[in-house]
Amino acid sequence: MVEDEVPKILYHCSIALSRGHFRGTRTAAKVLLARFFWPTLFKDAYAYVKSCDGCQRVGNITNKNKMPRINNIEAELFNVWGIDVLDPFPPLFGHKYILVAVDYMSNGVEAKAYPTNDAKVVMKFL
Repeated sequence: MVEDEVPKILYHCSIALSRGHFRGTRTAAKVLLARFFWPTLFKDAYAYVKSCDGCQRVGNITNKNKMPRINNIEAELFNVWGIDVLDPFPPLFGHKYILVAVDYMSNGVEAKAYPTNDAKVVMKFL
């Protein structure tokens, strides 16, 4: 590897491709992921990060930079249901309709075949 290519590779792996300034270890890992290697890779990556003004200004993430915590909406199982009657199918044992109920919280599915699709059938199913 030619010596003048090292800063170019470190620039592209540290700033250009990833759109961020990282520490030396992270920059060296990105160089390895790009399938480049030379014996002084980690030493060169640390030296590059120390000389980069943008990498020095970023610093560590503190609690001040984190997103505020918000409460999640609590929902219990069987709170959110979806019920649908599938259109008539060719009759099989006298049943033409399929009633499907889905619990969106647990992704549980219930399906049963019925001869009609009226309110009595849905109430019986529930």
